[in-house]
Amino acid sequence: MKNMSKKIPLFRTFVCFFCCVGFLSCVSAPKRPERFGELNAFAWRSVLGEDGPVEGIDLLKGKFSGPALEFWAIRADLTKPNIEVFAGPLPEDGTIRAVTVSAFAQNHGCVAAINANPFEITGEKGLSRVERARTVGLVVSGGVVISPPNPRYDALVIYGPAKALNTPEVPRAAVISQAEAVSPSGASGFGAIETAAGGFYRILEGGKPSAQALSKRGDVRHPRSAAGISADRRFLYLLVIDGRRPGSAGATEAETAALMEGLGAADALCFDGGGSSALVLRQGGERPRALNTPVNGVPGRERRVTACLGIRVRRAEDGP
Repeated sequence: MKNMSKKIPLFRTFVCFFCCVGFLSCVSAPKRPERFGELNAFAWRSVLGEDGPVEGIDLLKGKFSGPALEFWAIRADLTKPNIEVFAGPLPEDGTIRAVTVSAFAQNHGCVAAINANPFEITGEKGLSRVERARTVGLVVSGGVVISPPNPRYDALVIYGPAKALNTPEVPRAAVISQAEAVSPSGASGFGAIETAAGGFYRILEGGKPSAQALSKRGDVRHPRSAAGISADRRFLYLLVIDGRRPGSAGATEAETAALMEGLGAADALCFDGGGSSALVLRQGGERPRALNTPVNGVPGRERRVTACLGIRVRRAEDGP
């Protein structure tokens, strides 16, 4: 009996140890899903313009099961002189008017566009429209600050001609903290940024999921919108993942980061998601339309948002 009494506490110690290990494994950060290794099964294809394939812009669509997940991605080659990244909408009489991403693309001649910054409702709202809202975070268009930075969050920025293009010292595109866009001299700190769209947090840093993406906070499935850039700063990626419908359950931030990595991005951030998520494409002579199925109260209905990031294609006759 004396020997048994000594063994029981030891046995309990082992039981407690394995229980703790099991518990920690349950609450640990989500790993990269193995199924995303199948991304090479999906092929990029050229986006078609009125006169044939659009040079420098490609489209990819993918679908997984277990759980169901459907996504679309746009890849833009920033080294092509015909590619221009544009943020908006621009103020009208000093006021930003919320628009659907499709309307933004149509109004500003974008081949592709995605919703960007989160926003705060400041007035009445309906299912499909936002009457009054305030953009949260940095938006820069043509070197002009449309919305000031929110130091809590990150942003995708495109540097203008003042910076050397595609050099390791000063990349043309980057995902930065919005706090880095603030200088002691105020507005002059934006001089080198030609275009910027803010989001929430970085989910991919140096080709690896960020601490935010791997946190328990990011372990929830939602429709997702995200943007990323390749390690050589050549490619810009826009990604939307559907959710809240039978064919697609949405993704966690870790899964969104893994998808971005699989597409070719080294750095990426999440834009506003949920009912705001929409990736729009214009093909041929058609009007821009959402590739995904936005779920804004009613499936297929786009939400009006206050900030979008678009890709425009300049024709040779347009000049610089």
